[in-house]
Amino acid sequence: MDIEHTKLEELKKSKYSYSDLSQEIEATLEYANKNVVNDIFGDAEEITGVVTKVGEAEYLEIWATDDNRPFDLTARYYKIL
Repeated sequence: MDIEHTKLEELKKSKYSYSDLSQEIEATLEYANKNVVNDIFGDAEEITGVVTKVGEAEYLEIWATDDNRPFDLTARYYKIL
């Protein structure tokens, strides 16, 4: 399986929103592809940060990381939607 990933510094250059708050992560994951989340992270509880791109009332992209420093520009994020 080829998993699309990038670093936070690349996502921050675009129109994405970042969050490392557990409540926001949990709410965002409701819209993610659960199979992809399980394949990459094993358990959604491991996710420490999300970056989202929103269109008109819907998520266009969701990226997630399990990095212990999700705010670090070198943290690797995986596309889950």
